[in-house]
Amino acid sequence: MKHGNGIEIHFKRRHILINIFYKHIFRKDVNQNCLSKYLCKIYILIFTYDYKLLYKGFFLIYKYANKCILLIFMLRTSISKLYKSLESNIRVYNKLYNTTFTKGCGVYLYDINNKKYLDCLSMIGVNALGYNHNVYYSAIQSYMNDNAINQIIDMDSEIRTKFLKKFKDFVSINDPYFANNMRVIFTGPSGSDAIDCATKVAKSHTGKSNVLTFKNSYHGVTQYNLSLTCLENRSYSFSINDEGLKRLEFPDKYMQFDIIDELIKHIDKYDPACLIIECIQGEGGINILSNKLGQIQKILKEHNVLLIIDEIQTGIGRTGKCFAYQHYILEPDIICVSKAIGGGQPLALIAVHKNINDLESGQHLGTFRGNQLAFYTGYNCLDYIIKNNLCENAKFLGYYLVDKLNIICEDYNEIIREVRGIGLMIGIEVKCCKMTKILHTQLNEYGLFVGLSGPNKNIIRLLPPLIFSIENCDELLNKFENALKNVNELQILQDCI
Repeated sequence: MKHGNGIEIHFKRRHILINIFYKHIFRKDVNQNCLSKYLCKIYILIFTYDYKLLYKGFFLIYKYANKCILLIFMLRTSISKLYKSLESNIRVYNKLYNTTFTKGCGVYLYDINNKKYLDCLSMIGVNALGYNHNVYYSAIQSYMNDNAINQIIDMDSEIRTKFLKKFKDFVSINDPYFANNMRVIFTGPSGSDAIDCATKVAKSHTGKSNVLTFKNSYHGVTQYNLSLTCLENRSYSFSINDEGLKRLEFPDKYMQFDIIDELIKHIDKYDPACLIIECIQGEGGINILSNKLGQIQKILKEHNVLLIIDEIQTGIGRTGKCFAYQHYILEPDIICVSKAIGGGQPLALIAVHKNINDLESGQHLGTFRGNQLAFYTGYNCLDYIIKNNLCENAKFLGYYLVDKLNIICEDYNEIIREVRGIGLMIGIEVKCCKMTKILHTQLNEYGLFVGLSGPNKNIIRLLPPLIFSIENCDELLNKFENALKNVNELQILQDCI
């Protein structure tokens, strides 16, 4: 039935089938014969909606099936269709990976088919210590066993204080001056809210309203932040058309302009409150800020323009230092931090220099800015990173991966344009979008969980957990090379045809 109540009947029938199999799936007398021909029949039947045949087909499988594979099949069809029936089309990564992940351990993910994936994305940098690390597990278990309060808005608490002290210790590793002069503002638990709060502080302190940002930047997708986000080839009709937002070309190693001249022109013309910058553009394509910044800091101070560094993706050791700005001669007025800072739990904050700590009580609020569990896991995560020197680990492995990837990609220069990155934040630029999709599919087949970035989504984005080892790197390199070989063979075959 295609109209009226046909959809409702469709789902009722499907759930009846699921209930039948839940009753029978774990019977001990199910034998272990091969399923392939029966599974093929069922796939055909389920998409033709012939339910009389489908009932018969299910029971045919029941008689001859491996119960585990049958359960997997049942769950896959049920979960994927249920998602589509309940969620909107706004999601991204479910379209890249047509599967459902069920568990994670260390640096590995497992899907509903029990397929093992080497995680090279950390859920966009959130899971710095991988999955179910003992630090997380013991922290959560210990905290919740103590009749702890989960949410406490902005009230004082012991774990809040411990977290703040540990965060100061962490910042002190590479920038003791800023650590000793900063004040922390906890925002809502997303990076977007941290950016919003930072620009609010800058405007409040300077009394000015204009903001400078860079092309191909990404600072969130709330309605205001969409104006700060400036990804080429992506436009949003619902973003605020704020005339006070001005965009500069990003000064990477390919820049063919004088960033100092451009900056002075924009400051003289627009008198901005702040300049906001990602030292490595993550969503923009792993574009790395040039070291040739000259007198940028001096110019900003002379014109009372605050420097906001977006460290949401680059921070907490990702680039081989505590924060990416520490690779440069930069003195931020505000840094924005989220993702990894919560130890896998939602948490965001900004650290502002004490001289610009001007917001009055209640001028920035957030119900979940007192996430006690995130303070606890964040504290333990930072403590583990410090004690195990994971910043240095990221630095060393970053050099190793970029060097080895460049060697591999030399033989595939018709596919790969460039490998670039700092620490465990690496981008592999593919020459065309079509080839990117093919390569991504091959990487998926080999069990590599990677991301895509760039305006055209032609950058393979690697953000592996900070607990990665040399052995994990070699596994990544081996699988990546095999995937490239397959893509190259497909390309040669297409050229011949």
